[in-house]
Amino acid sequence: MNKNICKFPIQMLNDSELNVSCFVRESDIAVMSSSYVLKHHRLLICLEGSGVFDVGGTAYPIVSGAVIFFFCGETVALKSGKDLTYEYIDFDGARADELMRRFD
Repeated sequence: MNKNICKFPIQMLNDSELNVSCFVRESDIAVMSSSYVLKHHRLLICLEGSGVFDVGGTAYPIVSGAVIFFFCGETVALKSGKDLTYEYIDFDGARADELMRRFD
């Protein structure tokens, strides 16, 4: 049984605001393992399990409770994972760019 949740689009505000384009709960390793280029910034929180994300050739380990920010344009793929479930939101807008600059 698939326990994934996807909700989009979320209410879109004007460009000067923070726009959330989707909210997703992911538990399918096959989906996580597919390499893709982000079209928006992403905030991801690991709910269960552990794994390692490849982000532009750099490995980032993730465990339950960890939060990772990904930047628009980055190539992301899960390289390994065990019993992994996470949720993420994709967002953009001027306030999103400001927030991501603060995280460098």
